[in-house]
Amino acid sequence: MISGKTAESKTYIFESMPVPQALFTMGVPTVISQLINLAYNVVDAFFIGRTGSSYMMAATTLVLTLTMMVVAISNLFGVGGGSLYARLLGTHQEEEAGRVSAFSVYGAIAVAALYSALVGIFMDRLLRALGASDATIGYARQYTWIVIVAGTIPALLSLVLANLLRNAGYAGKASIGLSSGGILNMALDPLFMFVLLPKGCEVMGAAIATLISNIFACGFLLMAYRNASRKEALSMRFRDASGISAKA
Repeated sequence: MISGKTAESKTYIFESMPVPQALFTMGVPTVISQLINLAYNVVDAFFIGRTGSSYMMAATTLVLTLTMMVVAISNLFGVGGGSLYARLLGTHQEEEAGRVSAFSVYGAIAVAALYSALVGIFMDRLLRALGASDATIGYARQYTWIVIVAGTIPALLSLVLANLLRNAGYAGKASIGLSSGGILNMALDPLFMFVLLPKGCEVMGAAIATLISNIFACGFLLMAYRNASRKEALSMRFRDASGISAKA
C-alpha cells in the first residue's frame, strides 16, 4: 500500500493541478526526450553516411524495420500498461495498479527475450526478406546481432519503464533517462566507429555504441523506477489478494 505522503506532489498533478499547468508539467519533458530520441534514431545513419559506403548505409537502413518492431512491442506494455496503471490509480486501486506495472515490466522482458531469440534464429531469412544483398548482409548481420539480438531487452525495457514513470507523474525522470541514452549514443558513435575500431568496422562500432547507450538508459530508468516504487504504486513484484508480496 502507498503511504499517505505520496500525494503531496504527484497526485496533485493528476487530481488538482489546473489542466494547462499539468499539460505543461508533464508535456515539456516528454517533448524534449522525443526530440532527442528523434536524433537518436538517425545518429547511426548520420555517422555511417560519413564513411561514404553505400553498402554500410543500406545495411543499417534495412535493419531499421526490426528496430521499429521493438518500439511497437514497447507500446503494448509501456503505453497500454501505463494507461491502465493511471486509470487504476484514478479509482484508488493501488494494489491492482502495482500488479499492472509489475506485469508490464516482466512481460516486456519476456517478449523482448523471445523476439531476440527469434531474430537470432531466423536472421538471414529476415534480412533477405527485408532486401539484404550479398554485399550488405554481412554488415546487416553485425548490426542485427548487437542491436537487436543482444540489445532488444534493454532498449524495449527502457521505453516501457519511461512510459510507466510518466504515468506515475515522473515525466522528468523518464525524459532524463531516454535523453541521456540518446546523447551518450551521439558521443560514442564517432569514438567506436573512427577511433577504437579499425577501418571497415564502422557498422559494428555504431552498433556497440547503441547497445551501450541503451544499457545505460535502462540502468538509469530502473533505478528511477525502484526509487519511485517506494512512494508510488509502481512495483517490481506481483501481489496476491492478501497483499503479501512475492517475486515474479
